[in-house]
Amino acid sequence: MARCARAQRPFFMQVSHYAIHVQHAALKETIEKYRALPRGKKCTQKDYDNPPPPRNAWTLLYAAMIENLDTGLGMLLEAIDELGIAASTYVIFTSDNGGGFKGSAPLKGGKASLWEGGIRVPTVVRGPGVKARCQCDVPVAGWDFFPTISDLVGNANPLPDGVDGGSLRPLFEKGNAGEVKRPAEGLIFHFPWYGNLPMSAIRLGDFKLVKNLNTGETRLFNLAKDIGESTDLSASMPAKAEELHKKLTAYLKAVDAENIDDMRAARKAELLASRKRATKEIEELRQSLTKAPTGEEKERLKKELAERQKRLTTHEGALQRLEKARHLTSW
Repeated sequence: MARCARAQRPFFMQVSHYAIHVQHAALKETIEKYRALPRGKKCTQKDYDNPPPPRNAWTLLYAAMIENLDTGLGMLLEAIDELGIAASTYVIFTSDNGGGFKGSAPLKGGKASLWEGGIRVPTVVRGPGVKARCQCDVPVAGWDFFPTISDLVGNANPLPDGVDGGSLRPLFEKGNAGEVKRPAEGLIFHFPWYGNLPMSAIRLGDFKLVKNLNTGETRLFNLAKDIGESTDLSASMPAKAEELHKKLTAYLKAVDAENIDDMRAARKAELLASRKRATKEIEELRQSLTKAPTGEEKERLKKELAERQKRLTTHEGALQRLEKARHLTSW
């Protein structure tokens, strides 16, 4: 950033933090800071600035990791200010998917699902023309960023065919009064995951329809009133459910989206091939073990054999889960 600022040259930089993914890690001094804080007292404003420590080692480490992430982001923003380029620099802070597999209240579900707990993520923007201290409730998605950046830099060339997103510039400048124009109406998600319940979803305005790809069952929710996706409106709003289902189906057909059966077949073939290789390697190691000339060589082969057997067990488990997931019907 410093080199570009000195040369008055535009730049694009992506910073992909590992935090707060597992395995969790943090600076030792940050961990100790949280460990040392008093527990069990009534919270005051001071406690919000320096929160009391979590109840166990896992959450203690998680809290320290979040603080380190926040510190790193703060250093980046301070550098932008010190370089004098804040008035011409956009900062977009977001995440790639929702929380852990178990999710977090009040959202339903978590990572690897298309419930709000799996796809709703934080997004904060700072930059020229962006309304300060403003919350925008218009739904956006990660695939909007490419058209957005193209618009912000003044790209006069048309975007390639097949780009789904739209520029978020109207939202930056007008907040909820802005509108995002995309080639396809609404936000569409398709996750034919072979290892768990496969789902598709479409968000249009306040309404979201989710589809179980194993059974074909759909459910309709009004996220403005029911962010926890607890009340299925399909029976009371059949026309809305049918409208969203038709749009979802038409889009997936237009882009030739992956079919869950094809995905499972490809995964099964991959696992069977891996199992075959592991079985062959185990047999070769057993033969080598009978011919091993020294005790040291035998120990090495035994360890390698144990590793191959462990790998084979993993393949067998994956095949069983794959078959089990085919019959999942519960949401």
